[in-house]
Amino acid sequence: MARIRSHPLYELWYPQVVILQDNDAAIKHLDDIYPDIPKEGDTVGISITLTHTNNIRLVSICHGESVYTFDIKLMGAFPPRLRGLLEDEDVVKIGRGIINITWCLYHEHGIKLVMGGEISRLHRISDASNRNIGEPFNNPVLLSAIAERWLDKTIDNDYIQCRWVDKFELVHYKQASAVAGVVGQSYHAIRESNPVDSVANKYWIFTSVEHATGTVLGRCEQFPLHSLADGSCIEPLRMATDRIRATLTEADLHAQRIGIQTNVERQYRHIVRLCEDIERAVHTYDHSVEEAHEQ
Repeated sequence: MARIRSHPLYELWYPQVVILQDNDAAIKHLDDIYPDIPKEGDTVGISITLTHTNNIRLVSICHGESVYTFDIKLMGAFPPRLRGLLEDEDVVKIGRGIINITWCLYHEHGIKLVMGGEISRLHRISDASNRNIGEPFNNPVLLSAIAERWLDKTIDNDYIQCRWVDKFELVHYKQASAVAGVVGQSYHAIRESNPVDSVANKYWIFTSVEHATGTVLGRCEQFPLHSLADGSCIEPLRMATDRIRATLTEADLHAQRIGIQTNVERQYRHIVRLCEDIERAVHTYDHSVEEAHEQ
């Protein structure tokens, strides 16, 4: 199969990009991004861009089909309404490396980001070939891997490894916008492939962060319900249990044929008990699948 041409990251994101460099423009567009009464479960993609001194220069928000990139340095201060969006518990902010984003926002601007979603976690639990229970929030998947899996795009993201200069050109703004755009659109692609409401499942979202220690609060580590639709992890157990029971039964019959009295249940009690444990686990799984379908 032919490989898709590699795109520089800033060429990947084609929808509308709005660059905001003054407070008046920020106020105007924030009314569109963040209405007075946001709907519960609203989700936006987010990325931040640092200067060569590791200060926040840009904050990019992917909302719908558009990306809004705020130049904090040129504005002179953090827009209050943007702060309100980031601290609103009814709006999920999904990013790649969301813990680092949260840390930078708090230590430079005192912003306590809540309801932070990690696209890497959602990517892992939705991709059956790369599941990982309990994956830490600060262990992100490469953005290029996420884009290739969910957007069918092969990108070259070496460019995002550079330090950002103080004098920004259009390509820098496009690059920053592209990161938020890839995250936001990948989230929607994942949601379309999974009918279960991912926003309601807290595996990939934290409710808050204890900034003194960096402890993530309010997270839920168990597998989300939509992963139950894939029985690949259960079927091998079911088959193995059937083979063990069949082997034990055959051994018992053979012993009886040659005149040896035996009791498989007694002689191989630990094996039988293990089979019973596995069967109970499989039964619990089947019951969980039925409940998920009913929901």
